[in-house]
Amino acid sequence: MNRTLPFTPRPQVGESPLSVLRRGALGNYHSSTIRFAHAVNPGLDHSITALGAVARNPDRLSTTFEAVGLSPEDTARVAYLRVGNGRVDDIVWNGLRVAVGDLQFRRSKLCIACYLENGFATSQWDHQAAIACAKHQVLLDDACPCCGTAWTPTDDPLACGCAPQEMVARQQHCASNVASVLDRLISSGDQDGLAVLTGAWSVLQSWRVLGLEVSRDFAANALGDL
Repeated sequence: MNRTLPFTPRPQVGESPLSVLRRGALGNYHSSTIRFAHAVNPGLDHSITALGAVARNPDRLSTTFEAVGLSPEDTARVAYLRVGNGRVDDIVWNGLRVAVGDLQFRRSKLCIACYLENGFATSQWDHQAAIACAKHQVLLDDACPCCGTAWTPTDDPLACGCAPQEMVARQQHCASNVASVLDRLISSGDQDGLAVLTGAWSVLQSWRVLGLEVSRDFAANALGDL
């Protein structure tokens, strides 16, 4: 196990696996998470899709985390388990079974207030249908609400240099039913409800692909009413 790094992140309760890796990168003076991951695990490629492959594959995650200095117990706290025997297995995420494609890693969705308070991103935000923060009752952003810089798993969301408190002030508030929809499904273990939410999200995305205007408010309210 590689223990020569000056900083080894410790997974927090509810933390996303890529958030752990990103904290490892920042703590070891790497501005890019993928470059850090490749430095500790040269078997990975340099593309941003490699991070999604690490997050979705417990074996690849374990190998990478071991090189960072984490124990198997640390890895087990945040790893997404794969279930099934097919070529593309499902994933156990927050106690619910989801398809591989339901977890998205090209962009990072965040509640900036939570990120500032906790110092990490939660696993709940990895799901494509995650739309809001139940604690602060705001819609999740995938880009800086001040300057528009896109957030990806490879970079620090605060790296754009905008004032964090201004970012918090610009988060868009939403109704309580919208903010709590995913929390309710997870806490009740509602597998069918999650399938409905995921399907509705996919329909809204297909409308956007067809060129229809689907505002964040409309999408959030539609999903919150499910």
